[in-house]
Amino acid sequence: MSNSENQKRLGRQKSRIQNRVGSDNRTNWMKSVKATLGSLNKKPIIGTVRRVPSSVRNSNNSAYDPSVISIGPIHYGKTELVAMEEHKWRYLRDLLARTNDAASVIEKCCNSILTLYVGVRSIYAKQLEYEAFELAEMMLLDGCFILELVVKDLNAEEDSMIQDKLPLVRRDLMLLENQLPFFIVEKLCSIIFSQTYLHIDHNDIAFHVLYFLRKGHDFHSKTLVDIGFRHILQIVHQSYSLPEKHGNDEKVKKLERCAMLLVGDGVEIEGIEDEDDWLKISVEGSKKKVLKIPQLHINEATESILRNLVAFEQCNIGCGYKFTSYVSFLKGLICSYSDVELLQQKKVIIDESDGKLDLLKMLHGLVVEVRCKASVMVMYAHNYKGRAYLGLDLPGPALIKAEPAAISLLRKIGKFCERIIVQIPGESFNWLLLFRFLS
Repeated sequence: MSNSENQKRLGRQKSRIQNRVGSDNRTNWMKSVKATLGSLNKKPIIGTVRRVPSSVRNSNNSAYDPSVISIGPIHYGKTELVAMEEHKWRYLRDLLARTNDAASVIEKCCNSILTLYVGVRSIYAKQLEYEAFELAEMMLLDGCFILELVVKDLNAEEDSMIQDKLPLVRRDLMLLENQLPFFIVEKLCSIIFSQTYLHIDHNDIAFHVLYFLRKGHDFHSKTLVDIGFRHILQIVHQSYSLPEKHGNDEKVKKLERCAMLLVGDGVEIEGIEDEDDWLKISVEGSKKKVLKIPQLHINEATESILRNLVAFEQCNIGCGYKFTSYVSFLKGLICSYSDVELLQQKKVIIDESDGKLDLLKMLHGLVVEVRCKASVMVMYAHNYKGRAYLGLDLPGPALIKAEPAAISLLRKIGKFCERIIVQIPGESFNWLLLFRFLS
C-alpha cells in the first residue's frame, strides 16, 4: 500500500474518531444541561444556610460571628471556638449515658447521619470542603450537643462548666452562619430518645429548642407552626407572629412619627409587659389613641439576634420581611436620645445592659444597608383609626440607607394622598408607613 493511500486511510479513521468523540461530548453535555435543569427547585428553598452579605455584615461584623461555639461548618475550627469542642464530646457522652444501650445507639446515629450526607450538603449555599466522615462527625457532635442542652434544660440540670456561658450559647445558636440542618436534630432525636426514659417526640423537638432559646419568656405553642424547618434560626423567626388583618376603611389623618412627637400630638405610648412577641404592636382607643408596643429587653445579645433575623429575611426569598420592617419601625420611632428616654419611661425599652450600650446608635445601626420589600420606615401597627398613618409603597427592594432622598419624595407624594395600603405578598395583614410630613 502506497504512502498516499495510508495517509488517506489514517485520515478517514481520525475523522471517524473525532466525529464519535464529538458526538459523545455533545450527548454528555446535553445530559448535563438536562440534569442541572431537573435538579433546580421550582420554588426557592427558604432556610438555606449562607454567609451574611458583606454590605450587611460590615456595619457590625461581630454581630454575625459566634462568641463561644461553632455550629455547622462555616465557623468550624476557629481558634477562639475550639474550647467548646471538648464540651461537645462531653455532652455526647452524657446524652448516650441516658440510653439503654449506648454502643448500639451511637452506631445507629453514625450510620443514619452518613446516609444524610447529600441532604446536609444541600443546606449550605457554599460548597463545603469537608469529607463525608468529617462532616458527619461534625453533625453528630453539634446535633447531640443541642439535644443534651434541651434535656438539661427540661430537667433543670445545671452544668457548672458552661453555665456562665449559656447566654452566649443561646445567642450563637441564633446566628445565620452558625446553623446545622434541623433534620439532623430530628433524626438523632428519634433514634436516641426512643431508647431512653425521656420520651421526647422528634415532632416536638423544635418546640423544646425554642423554649430553651427563649428562656424567661412565656409563649404559646400555637405560635410555632411546623413548616419543615431547615434550621434553628428559621424556628425562631417562625415563632414570632404577625398581627391579624383588620379593617382599614377608616379615614386617616396626619401624625408625626417620632415618639416625642407622637406623645405631643396626643397619642399615648404603652409598653406591654406580658407580651413575648415583639411584633404584636397595636393601637387601641377611639378618642384617646394608645400605641401598644411589646417590651423590648435589650442586653448584649439583642442586637445580634435582631440583625441575624433581618439577615435571614434578606437572604431568603419568600420568608417575609416582618423583622426588617420591625427594626425599620424602631428607627422611625426613635429619632433622638429624648425618644429613647421616653420609651424607657413608658416601659417599651428595658435596658438590661446597665447603661453599657448606646441604644440610639444600636437601634439605628440595625437598618444600615438593609433591603426592605415595601419602603423605608415601615410601620405595622394595625387597625389604627386615628390621625396618623399612610401606607406608601416604594418600588422594591429599596435601600434604607437612601432614606433622606426617599423621605423627601414621600413627603411630596403624601400631600396628595390620604392613604395607600402596602400589601406584601405572603403576609396576612396590611403594612402601614408612619413618617413625618413637611410643615
